[in-house]
Amino acid sequence: MGMFGAALSTIISLTIVLAIIIYWIYIKKDTYLKPTISNFQYDKEIIIDILKVAVPGICEMIFITFITAVMHFIILEVSTTDSIAVFENGWRMITLATEPMMAISTALISIVAANYGARNYKNIKVAYDYSMKFGTLLGIAALIIFLVFAPQIAYIFSYGETSMRLLDPTITFFHIFAWFFIVFPGGVISTYVFQGLGKGTHSLIFTIIREAICATFFSVLFGIIMGWGINGVWFGILVGYTIGGLIAIVYANSYLKNLSNT
Repeated sequence: MGMFGAALSTIISLTIVLAIIIYWIYIKKDTYLKPTISNFQYDKEIIIDILKVAVPGICEMIFITFITAVMHFIILEVSTTDSIAVFENGWRMITLATEPMMAISTALISIVAANYGARNYKNIKVAYDYSMKFGTLLGIAALIIFLVFAPQIAYIFSYGETSMRLLDPTITFFHIFAWFFIVFPGGVISTYVFQGLGKGTHSLIFTIIREAICATFFSVLFGIIMGWGINGVWFGILVGYTIGGLIAIVYANSYLKNLSNT
């Protein structure tokens, strides 16, 4: 069924999930929250608090999409469309490997928010430290997997005759970006903790620092200005994310330390 089949399968899967949620909430009725119109009461302050996190989050997603397009232009400046394919396919696998770390970060938001509302500030630091340790261990595991099995992972996108030329560049991509997993957990956890604190603007600022200022700058510096080519772009992204992540980690630790002392 081609592209139509792909679109149809997406709609069917989402419909099934929606049906399960409706069953839990409105038929089985075993959830703690009851999202019905009769339970809704307008509260301006609550809506403002929601928007303080939601609006920066929306801007963050739009900004990341924009920077991705900019990165494509940088890649084409030093290489060909093959490198675009390497970047897109390789980044999908990198993103897949970061999902467990993202899950920890997302879960941390609820824990931080609950303790922040209860003014248990020391518990926030404990949850943050635990998430950092667990996320770092997952990052080290991902690092080892991508360093050791880079050829096998790259082959997933290079099995055909026309795409076999992407095999070696993709292996190089994975060998460089494997080190991304060392700093990524701490960076994303340190960013998400501020969403739990209701400070979505902080999260947006860290994204701008990481994506626009650091990653883009070093990609242009290494890839174009210093003439390192496409590998320079990869190194630039890695260095940019590392610096941006470290900034988030240092700031989050300082902020939570001061908060727990209040």
